[in-house]
Amino acid sequence: RAEQLLHSVGLDDARDQMAGDLSYGRKRVLEIATTLALDPKVLLLDEPMAGMGHEDVGTVSEIIRAIAKDRAVLMVEPNLDVVADLCHWITVLARGEILAAGDYRTVSEDERVRHAYLLVGTRSSPWSAPNRATLSISLVNLRWSSASSTIWATWGQS
Repeated sequence: RAEQLLHSVGLDDARDQMAGDLSYGRKRVLEIATTLALDPKVLLLDEPMAGMGHEDVGTVSEIIRAIAKDRAVLMVEPNLDVVADLCHWITVLARGEILAAGDYRTVSEDERVRHAYLLVGTRSSPWSAPNRATLSISLVNLRWSSASSTIWATWGQS
């Protein structure tokens, strides 16, 4: 089972290495693999892209996409590019109230969302670094049937 998990996250070549010798991005991937060993129905990920170089973000995004095919994934992730890439449905919250729901484009263009989170009318915007950390984004894949799944995200104040 361990070798199957290493293969599923692209760590076949690291099977004989000490975890401490892996790069930061590969350590994060190993953390995901060790969690998957428990075969959870829901996988909780807290900012899985935090501290990663750009070269690792795409790899981890693809791993998360693959994981989300057969289990629920709840992820807090301030990287809006990752959320835009992975999410099919997004719900935006402010102070516990739903501001908007829909696909990424619909939500990001909603005036209430733009006012509450995107700092419309200011020079600073969380759509571009370094202000992305001002958003807390949760990603959930709810498996409706074996044939289809929907990925949900929620933006809320952290």
